[in-house]
Amino acid sequence: SDIDGRFKGEILKSGSVYEGTKVGDPDEFDYMFILTEFEKICSINVTDGKYDDVSIKKRPNKPAHEFDEIFEDNNLKCSSVMEKFVDTCNEALMRMNYKSLPDNLYVLFQTDKTITLQADVNPGITTCEIQFIWCGAFYKYLFITADLVPAMRVKSWPKFAETQSELLTEDIIKQGCHVVQKSDKWRLSFSLAEQTIMNRLSDNLRSAYIEAKVARDPRVTFHCVIFEEEIEDWENHLSGKPWIDGRKLIPSYLLKLVLFDCIEDCHKNGRDTLDITSATIFSKLHKCLQENIPVPFYFMKKHNFLINKEERPYEHLAFTVSVIDYFFKHKSDRSLP
Repeated sequence: SDIDGRFKGEILKSGSVYEGTKVGDPDEFDYMFILTEFEKICSINVTDGKYDDVSIKKRPNKPAHEFDEIFEDNNLKCSSVMEKFVDTCNEALMRMNYKSLPDNLYVLFQTDKTITLQADVNPGITTCEIQFIWCGAFYKYLFITADLVPAMRVKSWPKFAETQSELLTEDIIKQGCHVVQKSDKWRLSFSLAEQTIMNRLSDNLRSAYIEAKVARDPRVTFHCVIFEEEIEDWENHLSGKPWIDGRKLIPSYLLKLVLFDCIEDCHKNGRDTLDITSATIFSKLHKCLQENIPVPFYFMKKHNFLINKEERPYEHLAFTVSVIDYFFKHKSDRSLP
């Protein structure tokens, strides 16, 4: 805020590290940066059903001329906010007293000694990424990223969002949600509610989700390559072909949605959630993909996460899920290759 008073704010922890579901090394940290000064002058208008196109306008009784350059036709521009935010973060890092950092933590520099911020400002960028290196006794050279996402609070729970479910309690609804940037638009984010739900799950359910995330790794389940045509010379054709990596094809968020759906199914049918495992998650996801059953956003059941089914990545996703599901169902079979 000393650099640009418009970007005075609060840090809110989010992501898998703070959900207790991080897989692998502690090398990715996510934070929402709450734009408290923007909240004072902005009106957030959530149109019924449009979670991914939220209108943020300047309040007429709040002049605040220093904000005018970030507005266009009285609408808050995503790209302008991100551009100014990245510039401010960059300047803050340049001014930072690095003696205040732990002895083992280093901020990465480019060869020209300027701070590296891998966040080129374009409609697809939604975070400001800061990179670090940790050198310690256990982790000799650990590359770490910290993502800062500019956000604003939506204090009233959206009218079109779910209000009744097994996991969605009254105190979670009272927390509200946020708006963040996505593809040059403002959209709703329920990450705070998701984090609260995940933290309240039993160890068994959280482990099922973590194991499902691990199962995406080809080193754990399977290695294969998808070909688009008939192959005669397999040996030469295989060289240089990229192996399918389930970690890139299957979003962890999709697995989380399926987990929530499995929990709801158990409560509706009177079954114990102890029966839910990573195999349950992949079995349900495989069925959804195979039978064109929607996988809804948990807080907005009318919206299907699985869209653009005609795109080639969707076919790869369906194939990868089917193979992992097969792996779980036959993992005790000694004839399994």
